[in-house]
Amino acid sequence: MSDTTTIPSEGLTLDELQRNPFAAEQSMQYGSPEEDKKLMVRFYLHPVEQAAQSIKAGRKIYKDTEYVEILIPGDKHSIIKRPAFGMDKQRFAEAYKRFKSGQHQEVQGTPLSVLVWMSESKIKEYEFFNVLTVEQLAQASDGSQVASVMGFVEDKRRAQAYLDTATGNAPITELQEQLHRRDAELESLKQEMAEMNSRISSPTSVQLEKRGPGRPPKE
Repeated sequence: MSDTTTIPSEGLTLDELQRNPFAAEQSMQYGSPEEDKKLMVRFYLHPVEQAAQSIKAGRKIYKDTEYVEILIPGDKHSIIKRPAFGMDKQRFAEAYKRFKSGQHQEVQGTPLSVLVWMSESKIKEYEFFNVLTVEQLAQASDGSQVASVMGFVEDKRRAQAYLDTATGNAPITELQEQLHRRDAELESLKQEMAEMNSRISSPTSVQLEKRGPGRPPKE
């Protein structure tokens, strides 16, 4: 019997030793792009122990490894945390791009705080279930954990009504914004004209223009 100990290659990690060999194949089974938009995705660095190097050094050696965290709004326990595969980086390209550029992961949508009828305590309840925007509330499944929030069905209906109204009013809102910018530009132009007229009509300005070169006036 040989006393030689076989040491794994230096690139092998504990995560790789324990990883499901079919995980990469499973990661390719994606939902539709529209469904992906509902997910909260975050890439981050996670210290992973390097098995071979740890054995050689007689102490634990770690290496920062790219991980992905995927949350389903409305379901507190539907959280995936694992090493990021190449397909994850393609599937969530924008989130991965922000991660590589050092930017924070952004939550896109309309904050729940714009719903004037929703109390701050209710907003906190929804935040617990990772529901942060009006869009996420309107799209939340009736069978998800967030449905346990008292008044969820009515809140979801009113959130959808808010979005429908906002979509219908979008052309009007855009026109109002254009008019607001025009009014602001006109007001700025009026102020500039008033300042110019004030300088022209100033007595000191007129005297300085009439006085020719020579000695300054006596005190």
